[in-house]
Amino acid sequence: MTDQTSAYQVAASTPDPELPMLTIEDLGILRSVHQSPAAITVTITPTYSGCPAMREITADNFNDRLSQFAKDHGVDPAKALASLEDARLAAMVEEDYQDGVARGIAHTPTVLVNGRPFVETFPVEDVAKAIDAELAAAK
Repeated sequence: MTDQTSAYQVAASTPDPELPMLTIEDLGILRSVHQSPAAITVTITPTYSGCPAMREITADNFNDRLSQFAKDHGVDPAKALASLEDARLAAMVEEDYQDGVARGIAHTPTVLVNGRPFVETFPVEDVAKAIDAELAAAK
């Protein structure tokens, strides 16, 4: 296994904070993992503005919280803050947002199984049953 593959697998196995039974890869928010000799960069799409974390993170303390989070996780705080000004990343977020709007998604988490929405609070077993039913119907 290459280091790049290993880095991706570690990132992909990270549980979602709101749905810990699912990983960030399961939810489709893991965009990429790039490894250089100096750093590993993981790109994810953020959740929507109503995310519970938004009650804890305000405009007044955001940069400080982001810098501390970066330090706590071995990331250069200056690079983390610079990413906020990255037009390419902003375009990716906007594309994901518009995709959600086009699909009628107004809350996170939302999981779609062949167009059937599971919104905000739902047992993972219900989603698994819906997936199994769709797979059985496709046979």
